[in-house]
Amino acid sequence: MRTSDEIYHRVRWDPRFDPDRFVLGIRQRGGTCQRVPLTSFVPGGDIPWHRVQFIEADGWLVWDRATGLDRIDASGAGRAREQNR
Repeated sequence: MRTSDEIYHRVRWDPRFDPDRFVLGIRQRGGTCQRVPLTSFVPGGDIPWHRVQFIEADGWLVWDRATGLDRIDASGAGRAREQNR
């Protein structure tokens, strides 16, 4: 299973993905999770990587720390849509 930062950077910089379609589940102090758009997350900022608990694309879970799920490549969720030329 890849790490949350590997998935983040893949989605952010791989043109096959649309970062606007991804959400990170961030564990807050107290145990609750807050959903944060991937494009709003600041690597190296106030939130450490170990607080990223899951990643969703288009409402589908594509990466989950607790279960070891890593379906970023197997899922069509979050893929960039082709532009009309």
